[in-house]
Parts: sequence; structure tokens; C-alpha cells
Amino acid sequence: INTIDRGGIAVIKDFMSPSEVSRLRADASTLYYDGQFTVDALAGYGKTASAKDKASFDATKDRAVLPAYIPSQKKAGPFLSTTLGDVDARQK
Repeated sequence: INTIDRGGIAVIKDFMSPSEVSRLRADASTLYYDGQFTVDALAGYGKTASAKDKASFDATKDRAVLPAYIPSQKKAGPFLSTTLGDVDARQK
């Protein structure tokens, strides 16, 4: 908890089995190549970014996410879909 409170990353050994990790990685890869991930421009190009920053935005260098909720559309995102990818792996 202290590590997380300080903004660090906590490592919990054996939190997930290797087979679970493998399934989630395969699912993420499939969903990424199927176009379900979106670029998270909020990371560095949000409302407070300058025009120069926004003009130089490069989606290939920003992080991509598989959203559970899409606020602008007020709907569940692909992470919660029961029809995309390996649903069972994501719902564990």
C-alpha cells in the first residue's frame, strides 16, 4: 500500500497464473489488432495543452487503452463487451 501511495508500482508475486496472463495478453493483442483500442490523448494533449502540443500530437507515440466506459458517448466500452475477444478471461 505504501508503494502505491507514493505513486509506485506494487508487484504481487503469483497474483495471476501464467495461463491467465497468457490469455489476457492474447485477448489484448487480438482486440488491439481488431481496432478496439483507442488512443488516450488525455495523457499529454488534454484541454490545457497548447496549440503547438496539439498540432504535434502523434497517435503512434501515445498510449492506447481498451476503455470500460466512453464518457463522450455515455456508453460501455469494449472492455465490458460480452461479444468481443476472450470475455471469460477479462471477467475473472
